Amino acid sequence: MTLLHPLFALAATTLHPPTTLVAAGAFVMGGGHQDPVRALEAHPHDVVISRPFVLSTTEVTQAQYREVTGRGPARADFAGVSLLGDDLPIHSITWFEAVAYCNALSARQGLAPAYAVEGEQVTWDPSARGWRLPTEAEWEYAARGGVAGPMPWADSEAKACAAGNLRDASMTAVTARTGGLGCDDGHVGLAPVGSYPPNPFGLHDMLGNTWEWVWDWHSPYGRGPDVDPGGPSHGTMRSFRGGAWWSWPGGSMFEYRHRREPAYKDADIGFRIAMSVPTP
Repeated sequence: MTLLHPLFALAATTLHPPTTLVAAGAFVMGGGHQDPVRALEAHPHDVVISRPFVLSTTEVTQAQYREVTGRGPARADFAGVSLLGDDLPIHSITWFEAVAYCNALSARQGLAPAYAVEGEQVTWDPSARGWRLPTEAEWEYAARGGVAGPMPWADSEAKACAAGNLRDASMTAVTARTGGLGCDDGHVGLAPVGSYPPNPFGLHDMLGNTWEWVWDWHSPYGRGPDVDPGGPSHGTMRSFRGGAWWSWPGGSMFEYRHRREPAYKDADIGFRIAMSVPTP
């Protein structure tokens, strides 16, 4: 069920998306990769999410990002397909810019920022009540919505096109990319957030539309089990998850991991926001 955290009972404004309270729980994180390197990085292991957390029901939109930062996406089109629209997800921003949005939104709402930023050094205070990026474990737990396995549409292209905005036939026809689905998901480029049915947790677009930056430095998983993992303390690349409108459809799997330097940006990477729930 989609809920607004009590702290933001006013919430449905242009400042941030509606939110969902994700209950604590346990799941098997990772697994499923055929590529041997990716399989080692995503070794399946037991993870416990010990505390509920708030997650935006949709990706942050261009209107929401512009309202908080005064800026829009850095790219306007791809192969002649417009990527601009108030209800389209923000894209073409770096991990640093996603962090800056979280802190700016927290400041506007009088919340202690989740992040301390000094140049390119970013430190997360888990006790802060401000907005933040989800951890990689929180993201996968929320994306799965209690579903095990690689993806809910693994047995059917038609199901895939009905479930999310992926590299489909209309996109490959315009952009000359190959390796897409043979069906049409209704959108050549980006789709307005919430265009497809929610997952069992009530969250939209966890797979497809844009990849989503998460907090963690990218590194191979441990063998587990683990409780509330937040990734290593340092690294060179940050993780992003979920696949996107122009990416290989196989990237839109619960367990598929991608990574880039935090200063990287592209027209298929956006984010959604999270918040820690205070301990009673």
